[in-house]
Amino acid sequence: MAHDRRTFLRAIAAGSIGTVVLGGTATAASTLTVKGSGTDIWNEADEGHYYFTDVRGDFDVTVHVTNVEDTDGWAKAGLLFRESLASDAKNAMVRTTPGNESSFSWRANTGDFTESTTSDGGDVIRNGGQMDANWQRLIRTDDTLRAYLSTDGSDWTLIAELSSVDFTTDGYLGLGVTSANSGTLCTSEFTDLAGITLTNNRDLGSPEISGSVSGGTGGNDPLPLVSTGSVSNVGATSVTLSASLASLGNASTADVSFEYRESDATSWNSSETQTLSSSGSFEIEVSKLTNETDYEYRAVANASDGDTDTGFVETVTTRPPDTQPIVSTETASDVSSTAATLSGSLDDLGGAFDADVFFEYRQAGSSSWTATTPQNLSETGPFEQTEFGLVNDTDYEFRAALDAEDGDTALGEIATFVTAEGVSGGSYVDYEDGFADVSWFDDSVQVIKIQSLSVSDIQAALDTAGPRVVVFEESGVLDLENQTLEITEPNCWVAGQTAPAPGITFTNGFFQVDADDCIVQHVRVFRGDESGGEGTDPMNSADGTQNVIFDHCTAFWGRDENLSVGYDSTDTTLSNCFIAEGLEDPEENSNGTLIGDGATNVAIMGSLYAKNNDRNPRHKDDTDAVLANNLTYYFDKASWMSSGATAAIVGCGYIGRFDWSDAVVWGDGSAYFEDNFVTDPGLDGRAFQNVATELSSPPQWPNGFEAMPAGDVESHNVTYAGAWPAERIDTEKRVLDELRNRSLDTDVPPDDSAADSDIPDSVSEAGGYPDHGGATHSLTIPDSGLQDWLDQQAIGAETGSGN
Repeated sequence: MAHDRRTFLRAIAAGSIGTVVLGGTATAASTLTVKGSGTDIWNEADEGHYYFTDVRGDFDVTVHVTNVEDTDGWAKAGLLFRESLASDAKNAMVRTTPGNESSFSWRANTGDFTESTTSDGGDVIRNGGQMDANWQRLIRTDDTLRAYLSTDGSDWTLIAELSSVDFTTDGYLGLGVTSANSGTLCTSEFTDLAGITLTNNRDLGSPEISGSVSGGTGGNDPLPLVSTGSVSNVGATSVTLSASLASLGNASTADVSFEYRESDATSWNSSETQTLSSSGSFEIEVSKLTNETDYEYRAVANASDGDTDTGFVETVTTRPPDTQPIVSTETASDVSSTAATLSGSLDDLGGAFDADVFFEYRQAGSSSWTATTPQNLSETGPFEQTEFGLVNDTDYEFRAALDAEDGDTALGEIATFVTAEGVSGGSYVDYEDGFADVSWFDDSVQVIKIQSLSVSDIQAALDTAGPRVVVFEESGVLDLENQTLEITEPNCWVAGQTAPAPGITFTNGFFQVDADDCIVQHVRVFRGDESGGEGTDPMNSADGTQNVIFDHCTAFWGRDENLSVGYDSTDTTLSNCFIAEGLEDPEENSNGTLIGDGATNVAIMGSLYAKNNDRNPRHKDDTDAVLANNLTYYFDKASWMSSGATAAIVGCGYIGRFDWSDAVVWGDGSAYFEDNFVTDPGLDGRAFQNVATELSSPPQWPNGFEAMPAGDVESHNVTYAGAWPAERIDTEKRVLDELRNRSLDTDVPPDDSAADSDIPDSVSEAGGYPDHGGATHSLTIPDSGLQDWLDQQAIGAETGSGN
């Protein structure tokens, strides 16, 4: 008899808790026998036997496990959902064993170690996570899997609820058996299977002895298994459809093809046919379609033994007729001495589904153009981009540009603007835009000049009592030789912007603020690997400090974090900082920022995190933070929030993530989100946030601060973050070039993602300590307006003008 499992599956409907026979579903009263060997369904990969079919979306399935042969106390039999048939696939299993209570296990990521409700099940466990029962139930509702057990098949106890794993919509569902004893078969018996019809069986992994199935459809006579795939080469009248033949069943060949139709049609059309003699992927072009029309399609397999299979239905929309896209250049607005907002309009997509729109600009008379960061649009309409880092009092030309996904390009007319004279405010983010301020500072403070770079002279200035500002008449690199520079007295302003270009760089040591009412500006610290193992930071604020600002600081090569906020501190700002390349050796110590337990009113603004594996930043227990207009590039984890942590995350960008085992922002805290983006790669259906509570308004926010649009953040932070943006040193340039060019590899194996990434393990791997030259100059300190003078010096470090 020819079988098509879709005939069975169409009748399946979800039942309610408390009944074993699902509405509209036939119950298998006969015994199904599955024999499997293998080391285990556990650890990083599985061995056993699997009796299954493919499923899509929600399901509700039950079974009675009547016998599991005692080949080992942890031999397993039960309902098993897998994302793929690979041995190391993500999976979830309700498992009955000979020597232990029934329980639930899952593998959260491909190749990861398996977790269970009998080990460290954490938040997944419900009602103890295990019980002496051999009726099993597994339900999927949207992105949540729930496992139940019962002693009678009527009264069900929830033992596990798993919502943290991002399973694909399609997968495989059935009965898994392992002997947990390599070379020995475990015979397991099942009755009362309800909610699904199984069609195929195969070994998982490579057990020494192959398993088998008897007593059910797809056991001795497995059906072919075909899965509908994606579509490519979408045109106005043709598309290329793809699919995968996972199994021939018991047949020697199968004729594969596609059925397709307009979405509102009732009958199917058939494509040409290919004959396959082994499993694998295939694709077929379908032509003579109607443009701008929604189509449904599905794969079909007709095996040589008479069995058939039909894949799930997918959809595709044909293109409009191919015409030339049109983009228009509009005006420049909000023009300052170093920035301008450029506007344009996407007038016609020209038959493309979407297009990257951007601007090209240049100084008048130049022969080459500079391109802004592209925006992807799928509908016509206006767009704009604010570009920073322009030269003051200069004529500029600009034009809108377009790269459509079908390969067409377009340019708008050239327009012009003139930047303002003089010096603007440099960075959009001011050092007093957070919760900390410099209200303690006035013209009466002591001015301490550092005329030659030495640890003793600088530390003496940091130890001086009373309000003071530390200025520099010499620039260059100072090797701290594993020593610490520490501000020990309150009311201290370290003004690195007063040094000659390219500023002050400290290597092989630590800079800490251990006093209240302090600000550190325009300083670089490269910690490195000469001062022991983990736990060594370039910069941080000490526990319990208040009113501390790090502005335009560069912090590289820590072996714990790079720039952190002390425990139980209050009013701390990290503004315009460049926090990068936390060293990966020792393992898992490449981290950006730790916001220590109990730290409140933390503002991280206008900063650039790059090539830190984790903690970008890490929000510990009972912390309050604002993350505004930050850019994070090349990372595994961004914000991880512990219980009691709150945050407002606004106008931030996340680029080049290489591990998607968690959401970008996740944890047990509460957060407000507005105007954030993820790109290269994009989310592609993955979660941006998975926090305990998403807030409807910011839990805290600095008075008077308005975040810039997220679309402007990459250009702004690449231009202004770090100690001396006007004259970057080589190490900073290298990382910024990697960001601009997206040159780091995001295709990193998930098993050990950080170790296999392009994050450096050591100083030598990163190119060695900076060794830029220095210079000297004499500073004339004004009698009044000292803060304005310091701000003007800072603008010089940011823009190259003003000092």
